[in-house]
Amino acid sequence: MLNYSVSARYNPMEKNEPAKYYASAQTNEVMNLDQFAKHIATHGCVYKRSDIAAVLTMAVDCLREMLLNGTKVQLGDLGNFYVSFSSEGALTANEFNPEIHIKAVNVNWERGFSFLNLKEDATFNLVAIRSVQKKVLKAVKNGESTVTIVDEEESTEGTQTGE
Repeated sequence: MLNYSVSARYNPMEKNEPAKYYASAQTNEVMNLDQFAKHIATHGCVYKRSDIAAVLTMAVDCLREMLLNGTKVQLGDLGNFYVSFSSEGALTANEFNPEIHIKAVNVNWERGFSFLNLKEDATFNLVAIRSVQKKVLKAVKNGESTVTIVDEEESTEGTQTGE
């Protein structure tokens, strides 16, 4: 199940238009590599968690090595990984210096077949936006029975809809 919240956002290019409401994904858990390896091992795998973690760690190291070597790595249904650059322009090709003009090396992921349309299999669950969740948690910890969700100073940027 995918948790999401809905909030109003203004288009900075169209200041006179009213805000529109958009969904934001709300992560409900963070799983590290060891936990992921343990999860894989519970799916009828013949390998132990430690073996899976070792292979995944080596895969990360080797993927990084290949990307830095300029190789596009195809990982079947997982997809393809390759690099691109964020750079500033130089006035001429001769003036272009990668140490100065390339600002970042980005890793790109082209989704493989298994990831092309996750929406078909997804179910959605509306939850409060993070700022509201924090206020409720603080109130619970302080033994308070009421919570002010929107202050007068807050903009519609954080307006919550739904339950």
